[in-house]
Amino acid sequence: MPAQIVEKGVFSNALVVDIIEKKYASHLPLYRQAQQIKRDCGYEPSRSTLSDCVLQAGAALRLVKEAMKADLLSGGYIQADETRVPVQVHSKEGVNHTGYFWQYSRPKGPVVYEFRMGRERAGPKEFLGSYNGILQTDGYAAYEKVGGTGMKHVCCLAHVRRKFYETLQVDPENVHAGFVLLKIGEIYAVEERARSLGSCASWCCVRPRRPCRKVCLGRHASMHSNSEAAWS
Repeated sequence: MPAQIVEKGVFSNALVVDIIEKKYASHLPLYRQAQQIKRDCGYEPSRSTLSDCVLQAGAALRLVKEAMKADLLSGGYIQADETRVPVQVHSKEGVNHTGYFWQYSRPKGPVVYEFRMGRERAGPKEFLGSYNGILQTDGYAAYEKVGGTGMKHVCCLAHVRRKFYETLQVDPENVHAGFVLLKIGEIYAVEERARSLGSCASWCCVRPRRPCRKVCLGRHASMHSNSEAAWS
């Protein structure tokens, strides 16, 4: 017999996996899964039993998460973001606490989620440790003063573009906002060309054998930055 995900539990491994898949991939709450099991099988498990299945499966996957985190931190580029999630807590009756899922990822690489009760700097500071690569975020202040001394914090061009776009909606004649949007559009065109070249496996190549996405973006973005500096 294979090892049980829930030791000495009544649920098979297949059922535990099904519960997790429905909760996180299909967004089916545990109480509705309990109702579904009762309808299909004539037995209604308690929500605490289903919750215990999820918790024990999560504990079993912790080593996988740590391996993915190590892979992510060993590279030279990480994207980070955080999103709100409602959390039921005993200290707040009738209202949910606002917790956060912090997401760290690399294109075509691992994606790691960490849950935190708050949005403080302690989250990314603890996760990133002494990481010295490139960290790209939306500019939220909590990502400042984290990582190692060699870490480079870069921001998101889409977030920058949004402010100029909103300015142009209010003031269509604003030539400065229009100019910046034009330049950002040119950079997007460069990125589209770079995407067709492919990228190096690690996103941190030093001497690529052929033009890669990072090199192409670096050369052209520098030209556009100089152009904008001259305008300003």
